Amino acid sequence: MPQTSTADISAALSLLYRRPLTTSINSVIVLPFLLPVVPAEGKALHFTAEFTGAANATASTEGVARSSADADAEAEVPGTLPWAQYDKVASVTGLAQAVAGSNFNPESVGSKGSDLLMGRVERQHRRIALGVANDLYGGNPAATPPEMAGAEVAIDSSGAFSSIDPVTYPEWAAVENEVSLASLSFATIRQQLITPIYDACGEAPEFITTTSEIFDRVKNLFGDNELNVEREVTLARGGGSNGLGERTVKLKAGMNCVFVDGIPIIRDRQCTTNRMYGWNTRYVSIHQLSPIASILQRGAQGVLEFFRRITGNPHLQLPREALEGMAARSPGLTPHIRVLGDRGDSTEAMVIVYGQVEYTRRNAFGKLRFV
Repeated sequence: MPQTSTADISAALSLLYRRPLTTSINSVIVLPFLLPVVPAEGKALHFTAEFTGAANATASTEGVARSSADADAEAEVPGTLPWAQYDKVASVTGLAQAVAGSNFNPESVGSKGSDLLMGRVERQHRRIALGVANDLYGGNPAATPPEMAGAEVAIDSSGAFSSIDPVTYPEWAAVENEVSLASLSFATIRQQLITPIYDACGEAPEFITTTSEIFDRVKNLFGDNELNVEREVTLARGGGSNGLGERTVKLKAGMNCVFVDGIPIIRDRQCTTNRMYGWNTRYVSIHQLSPIASILQRGAQGVLEFFRRITGNPHLQLPREALEGMAARSPGLTPHIRVLGDRGDSTEAMVIVYGQVEYTRRNAFGKLRFV
């Protein structure tokens, strides 16, 4: 349906009775709410990873003489990924907008208040989120056009990723093991995923995601024992490396988890089939480019200058509370809207996300494949 016309809404538009639109679409997403989202910059996603280049210290004799020939240093290797773009378009004719706006119950066709276009734009936000959620597992940054770096590519024990080859730098390899689905047990999860991640990086995974089928199998392992189904998890959310600190994330409707060895296992319908992934949010984040990211980083004064520029009024004043509220908005993934140029009696709005997933320490993640 290229654009919304009066014919598209007339059958559903209620004239008298308040019957809001009820969706049957499953729009539950998990990983975008668990991974930290940070502002991005630059022509591509760039970072630097450190690998072993120096030897451990050994005992030395008293009064030993040293020179530059004795010096060594760790290897610092640049990583890079291209930006990915996701977009959806909402289109509404002028007549459909007017008909919905003048109706007693515009919500029956999904209007936002009396604005049909904004209602359509809001629903395209949902499709952006679903597309990104899928590619956080299955995306390939080497595709044309580039996609988000998905877990299936990033969390892998072989193959170059972010322009870094684990053949040259063995620490640039995630944990990867394969077991029979029939042999799934607490010991399997511990010995094939949790412990290998700890041995590789010195940290256990913060949380594990998996499919509904495997999640149910894990729940069944508890048998008659008490099953603790949680509604919130505590994550590093980037830890000290980007200043986000530890945060407790409340799981939304349709999301829940169980704990194995103190680590939450979370059901995610977007997760790759027959996979279980171990995550550490200190070393992964979604970097999002935004036209107003730098403005928000400058605080309330930056927001005020932005509104002065777009209104053409250099003397515009806004309430301090409103400015501080906009400057302190949630750092979550936020699509922006671009209204397209006029081409007749219809209005098109493009909903866009530019971003990429940064993995700075590949050996802090793990993948368990079930066959």
